[in-house]
Amino acid sequence: MFKGEFKFDLNNALDRGPFYFPQYEQAYCITNEPIEEWLKLTPVKNPRVLTVAASGDQPLMYAAHGASHVDTFDLTLNACVMLDFKTSALQQLNFSQYLDTVQELRHLDMLAASENTIRVVSNMPPRTRALMQKIIRHRPNAFQRDMDDDTVFPSNENTYAKMQRATTKPFEFIWANLMNVHNYIDGKYDIINTSNIFEHYIGHGRLPADIKETIETLWPHLNIGGYILCTTLWPTVPDALKRFPTTWAKIGANISIPKNIDSKWTPIIIQKTR
Repeated sequence: MFKGEFKFDLNNALDRGPFYFPQYEQAYCITNEPIEEWLKLTPVKNPRVLTVAASGDQPLMYAAHGASHVDTFDLTLNACVMLDFKTSALQQLNFSQYLDTVQELRHLDMLAASENTIRVVSNMPPRTRALMQKIIRHRPNAFQRDMDDDTVFPSNENTYAKMQRATTKPFEFIWANLMNVHNYIDGKYDIINTSNIFEHYIGHGRLPADIKETIETLWPHLNIGGYILCTTLWPTVPDALKRFPTTWAKIGANISIPKNIDSKWTPIIIQKTR
């Protein structure tokens, strides 16, 4: 059903939840990062991209802005559910309807799903359709809500039209922890977007060496001149990366932290120079 390290179990997904099974953790409905700012920091024309699925907005953003290929990954299956919902909605709804249905997913426990939402779900890919139907009835808390700093994406009809043209089939989804995703990757990428996952490493007690090891596992899958993009709200992530200057010099990694981003998020750019 999915490429990755987990096997799907509908009962576990619905009944036990993330405390026992982090692979069914909540997914975001809407991004809380200024994701279109990141495009300016990784300037590759028609890139091959591997990105965290997250709210689905990041894969759709890359597709809309000319990526030649986009693969996705995430620890939680609900990120794939959200992504598949959005790719289905793109093919059936206009811009304003799309925004309304995405917002509706944040309030499923307070209102009945609309006709548009039901129609979108019925046309989702088979891999996630049944789970989404069950979520609407039995587990609306599968999606994150009550975010004060979410970013509406797409913000205009022009970008929405680009998304519609670029997204004609479901994205490849790798259901895996970032530490293990390299085991399921085929080929190389120009951009690997890990978003703020390294914050979770630190938040769950992992060592800076674990961040270094993860970057090293991704390195063979990055084209020369390509980028790994990390984002963070925490100074501990850049501090962790600064601990290994010898490693970065040895593998040809140039780490930079742009200062001209008007956001609370700090982007970290790791470019492969050779």
